[in-house]
Amino acid sequence: MSSHQISDLPPRLVDRYGGSGSRRTVLVLGVLAAVLIIGLGVLTQWTLARSDVYSKLLAWSAPVDDHVNITFEIRRNPKNTVECVVRAQNKLHHDVGYATVVIPPGNDYVQTTYPLATTEKAYAGELLGCSENGPPAVQPPDFPPNAPNPQQPWSPNNDRSQ
Repeated sequence: MSSHQISDLPPRLVDRYGGSGSRRTVLVLGVLAAVLIIGLGVLTQWTLARSDVYSKLLAWSAPVDDHVNITFEIRRNPKNTVECVVRAQNKLHHDVGYATVVIPPGNDYVQTTYPLATTEKAYAGELLGCSENGPPAVQPPDFPPNAPNPQQPWSPNNDRSQ
């Protein structure tokens, strides 16, 4: 088995495939790529780990035309108040109910069902987000023109005709 040196190759092959510096270049680029990938992984983990609140929509149901029940869970620092935004939408994806739900300090795990009043039958219920530092940065309400947000939360005593 013979060992060939770059200097033994014809100049046209050295020009085509690179000289002795190409191994160094590949090594440097490989190290830079590894550092970049590791850095992005660390940044992603740090961002996820510092999240104040974990929230998840568990279920929603629209038993009647005037409200939707939105069930969600949160995991948070039990010493802090959490604000969550929920909404319901109609067939055209316009909001028919929108509310900020305030969860007072208490347990680190909370599961709650919020009765969201709606102006018409809901075809979707959503938990837009939760935050410990005031209202979460989420989409603002998008009601059809001249359609107000009904009084929240829904209760059997709410009368939409007034």
